[in-house]
Amino acid sequence: MAPALLLLRLLALIATAREACAARAFAAASNATAHGATVVAGKLNVHLVPHSHDDVGWLKTVDQYYVGSNNSIQGACVMNTLDSVVDALARDPARKFVVVEQTTLGHRMIKKQFNKTPRAGWQIDPFGHSAVQAYLLGAELGFDSLHFARIDYQDKEKRKAGKGLEVIWRGSRTFGSSSQIFTNVFPVDYSPPDGFGFEVLDENILPVQDDMLMFDYNVEERVNDFVVAAIEQFTRAINYASFKDGRVHALYSTPSIYTDAKHFSNISWPVKYDDDFPYADSKNSYWTGYYTSRPTFKRYVRVLSGYYLAARQIEFLVGRSFLGMFTTSLEDPMAIAQHHDAVSGTAKQHTTDDYSKRLALGASKVEKGVNVALTCLLSSNGTCAPSVQKFSQCPLLNISYCPSTEETVSGAKNLVVVVYNPLGRERSDFIQIPVNDENLVVKSSDGTIIESQLVEVDNVTRNLRKVYVKAYLGITTNKPPMYWLLFQASVPPMGWNSYYISRSTGSNSIRYVATMVSPRNDTVEVGPGSLKLSFSSASGQLERIFNSVSGVDLPIQQSFFWYSSNQGDIVDAQVLLSVIHGPLVHEVHQQFGPWINQITRLYKNKEHAEVEYTIGPIPIDDDVGKEVITRLTTNMVTNSTFYTDSNGRDFLKRRRGSSTAECEESTKAVAGVGHEIKRGAKPPSPTAEARRGFMKVQSGPNEAPIPESGAEGSSSRPLAEEVLGELLRVEDRLWALDVEDSSLCAAIDLVRDHLGIPRSGDSSAPTSLMTLIVGRIRELEADAFRLRVHHALVAIGPCLDDLIKQDQECLGHTNGWLRPPSASATTSGSSGREGRADDEVDTLETGDRSGCENDTGTTVRNYREDWDLEVTEPVAGNYYPVNLGVYVADGKYELSVLVDRAVGASSIQDGQLEIMLHRRVIRDDDKGVDEPLGEVVCLDGSCKGLTVRGTYYVKVDKIGHGAHWRRTYGQQVYSPYLLAFTHEDETSWKSYNVAKQSTMDENYSLPDNVAIITLQDLEDAQYSVIAKVELRRVFGKRTIKELAETNLSANQKKSEMKKLNWRVLGNDKSDPIPLKGGPVDSQALVVELGPMEIRTFLLKF
Repeated sequence: MAPALLLLRLLALIATAREACAARAFAAASNATAHGATVVAGKLNVHLVPHSHDDVGWLKTVDQYYVGSNNSIQGACVMNTLDSVVDALARDPARKFVVVEQTTLGHRMIKKQFNKTPRAGWQIDPFGHSAVQAYLLGAELGFDSLHFARIDYQDKEKRKAGKGLEVIWRGSRTFGSSSQIFTNVFPVDYSPPDGFGFEVLDENILPVQDDMLMFDYNVEERVNDFVVAAIEQFTRAINYASFKDGRVHALYSTPSIYTDAKHFSNISWPVKYDDDFPYADSKNSYWTGYYTSRPTFKRYVRVLSGYYLAARQIEFLVGRSFLGMFTTSLEDPMAIAQHHDAVSGTAKQHTTDDYSKRLALGASKVEKGVNVALTCLLSSNGTCAPSVQKFSQCPLLNISYCPSTEETVSGAKNLVVVVYNPLGRERSDFIQIPVNDENLVVKSSDGTIIESQLVEVDNVTRNLRKVYVKAYLGITTNKPPMYWLLFQASVPPMGWNSYYISRSTGSNSIRYVATMVSPRNDTVEVGPGSLKLSFSSASGQLERIFNSVSGVDLPIQQSFFWYSSNQGDIVDAQVLLSVIHGPLVHEVHQQFGPWINQITRLYKNKEHAEVEYTIGPIPIDDDVGKEVITRLTTNMVTNSTFYTDSNGRDFLKRRRGSSTAECEESTKAVAGVGHEIKRGAKPPSPTAEARRGFMKVQSGPNEAPIPESGAEGSSSRPLAEEVLGELLRVEDRLWALDVEDSSLCAAIDLVRDHLGIPRSGDSSAPTSLMTLIVGRIRELEADAFRLRVHHALVAIGPCLDDLIKQDQECLGHTNGWLRPPSASATTSGSSGREGRADDEVDTLETGDRSGCENDTGTTVRNYREDWDLEVTEPVAGNYYPVNLGVYVADGKYELSVLVDRAVGASSIQDGQLEIMLHRRVIRDDDKGVDEPLGEVVCLDGSCKGLTVRGTYYVKVDKIGHGAHWRRTYGQQVYSPYLLAFTHEDETSWKSYNVAKQSTMDENYSLPDNVAIITLQDLEDAQYSVIAKVELRRVFGKRTIKELAETNLSANQKKSEMKKLNWRVLGNDKSDPIPLKGGPVDSQALVVELGPMEIRTFLLKF
């Protein structure tokens, strides 16, 4: 039997403090010959790079593209392309061809079939590129270069003008130059220059004729054409240019050959640190809608990704000798789903259905393998007898469909729940399963009765279950379960625990049936622990988050809105509120309208809120497409700054841009009662149609709903001192300018209107704005009023800045005119990070709207790190992709949100976070798909819009304390428990099964800042050090015979990776010295990992 081979990836998760180091010297290449292709000095060397643009599904499915079927949509046949390419390569060894493969799976195939290791990333069509992707390709895969086509049109034009399309990209500030990769952006997308396209179906082909007997002889003319363009793409022209013309040396080439030639030139290159999001291809065409498009498919991919990793662990622990490699059935579907037109949601509907079908078939096979594998894994005598018991799983548990748990629990057999934890550390989390009996008791693996709670299944879930189980499974479920049974499960690292559910005998049970609570006061407070949320009884909306242990106390509101390309009507819809109390969880059920429902859960001993939303079907009978967002509104002074994750690793600092249009729309949003959003009302619809991205603003989003200034939401607490400081600053700044200026007067009137103060033209209006404001404060003394004041000031901020001349003194205020005097002058990401390790913060600024940004009084507006931005779309242009989470921070708090799938998010106004959760549009975006994004579900001949159910998680921390939760709980969101169910007598079960066990050594777990086979990371001061992993204890029940460290895709040894060194422009003295782990001793087998480091090993047992 061949020795077992394991691919093990270890990821150290934490950024360290950056230290300066001396600039490094770069060695020049010793020759100019690469892979048989030679460049010639003194000539224009033209690299001809033949390649395919093989969409793994877009307008057609992946199979249709391959065999060339369904050509009524698009004439394309990859099989014919490959056949002709192989024949052409065989006839001329000098020819080259570029093909794209999925990273790990594709690299293994290339290594196996051709014994080649790729050196270049060829990503010509994705709609934006992350900095972390550049780091992974360069530092972890060992690539020398990255080549793509799509960057923002403004960025590309500026780079073309300055000859800056080629850069050295350092995607991680932690690792500095050790993470760099040569990056080339195509000057004309991924298509050939005009006149040099030779596709067989192209109606405008202008062939190169080199036969002088032909009347159409044109080779000299065509050579002149490509000399001008510095590009040539035809064999006959290559021959003529190289051997007769003399000015040009043209050669068949590859990205790697081209990169070697660039490296040999020994010139210095500009350095890039930020990412390439968001992407726009023209003034009003931001491709940011796809961050959210097809949200249920995005969730499916995310769920199966975590499930696949857990299943692979179980497969390894059992051993292939029993079951073989049963997880391979999900490899191809998961790889295909990573295509840039797949998980992005930008393919045709029938193609997306094909992606989903492939995933479902693969997942079904893996599920069967896991069920059998668990029988083997849990066996106490080491045998694998799958006939003893049969496990089942419940992929539709989120809509309460789980036949195993809905069965009646008899006196003879218990419901056995096996909980597998794929993380390398012990965890405790809540589980809820649907049941039909209220007389149930839950026991742990040692027989101890544990606390449980029953919550009635709500009608929204019942309806979802009825429709979607029949639509997807063809099963009619007329009797939905009565309750959710909730209990807390604690599971050891990379191990399992068993729980037994039986009928209660009435004694020694610790179970509770949750009760509905009727609001008796103006404010409803919920939360079984130290974390509390308060809701308004009258409006039904969230008002405050506070924690008695951490001292957090933040006024906050949350509601739903939608964007559209057409103006919508304001709908007065009261938010219906109901509250459920129990010992383990409190639930707040809210109905924001007929197609938006939400449940907010606060669990015992948990410091965050879990928010489950159900949105849809989105109505379009008004002929308006809608993009639905949830928005959290606070009084935090965030200075136009927010943070989003980059592929779940680094958090990047984002800054909003502003424009005259933004000022105009913001002022319209607060210009009177008619524009104000009342309780639960739908906002006027301000943005876009489109699949790939337009969120075209026609009228800016209305200001978030603010509590009425009367009794609702008021409190006896005095108004915060910083609000007074803000108001004084505003009045000083307003009246320091020319009061006769009509624009200034209009700005002042906007403040008056929003605060309910008579306008200056009114004879009853006092001269001083401050006089009225102070009087109003004495009258109200309400936090609700503080929110109204804050948002009035934020709304006019950009407009007021436009009135100030560049030489206008900033009135002595630093860090922006809205900054409260009591706040610290240092903020997260600045010098305030000294002495602690916060999230890895890479600065990406997308413009600033503060009038006074720094201590010198310099005005900084519309700024991006390496190019100047002209803001044309203040909403769409400030949306970013979010895979893990997003947060805002001021001098006091951090407000963080973690998500359960890829979404788009932003902070359009100070103190706000908004996340786009669902989209349904009615018009095509004219980008090639030729159908609108209008997903439907059909049942009994009737089709309705898709309903989306999802979850996000909210936490408020004191400044500097949010990173640990974002990282640790983010891992739990990505890698949830794997649940399996069976029915068996408890005593009998324990006689032949191991009820609880960790696959690691007893009392050993991975450090909190290390994860196995994952791309999650942590950042916190206590974890910004070297972490150690003892492999012998991780695999304590096996003997490791051999260990080899490899690159990320495991297709070459780490010691064989040869990186090119590059010269860069500018002073390089700030390059950090990354903290990295040392070599692994073959006897001790202890792996060291530095902050943010990933290490990959092949182990033989």
